[in-house]
Amino acid sequence: MKLTDVAFILIVFKLSVSWCTAANDCDTTVTEANDCILEDADFPNGDFEMGDKYWEQIAPLGYEISTDSAYTGDQSMKVDMTYPLRGGATTTIYFDHDNEPNRVSLRACSKAVDVSTGGDSSERYCLSCHTTNTLGVIEGPFLANFTVGTHDWEEKELSIKSKGDHCISKLVCECLVMFRTGTIYFDSITMKQGNCKGEV
Repeated sequence: MKLTDVAFILIVFKLSVSWCTAANDCDTTVTEANDCILEDADFPNGDFEMGDKYWEQIAPLGYEISTDSAYTGDQSMKVDMTYPLRGGATTTIYFDHDNEPNRVSLRACSKAVDVSTGGDSSERYCLSCHTTNTLGVIEGPFLANFTVGTHDWEEKELSIKSKGDHCISKLVCECLVMFRTGTIYFDSITMKQGNCKGEV
């Protein structure tokens, strides 16, 4: 899906970016919108300290667990894009039936070394996700693009509200690199969730 297509999907999308230079620079306690507070939620192995547990490869280039560089802890996910194909990792979150949110916020940090800047609309270096609501309707994907080239740890956030009054039952998150070359690290993936009334 092209970025221009996102405008036709009836879901709120908010994107923020900052530079992470130390372990607490990107930390926030709550995310607020119209008196709605999102609380910390479990995102299994978002810091990759348990290796590749809960994560699956995005073929054909996939990823590896690396100690070369980490934003938090000792390990991160490393994607070596030797060829401009597709790589990275994906994981799926299932929400408890009694605690399904209608709004979710995802955050991730990434570091880049010599990531190519071809300018083609199909190229990706991003945090990506799509959701499934309680009616089984898939919404997304939604993309937060990281900066190409070479940079230290950078943070992105995706804030998503399900359409109407329906809650989110499943979320698929991808650390995705596609049709670019270079070396990329992902780390410190966290999630907040809540039930918000009205439009946010």
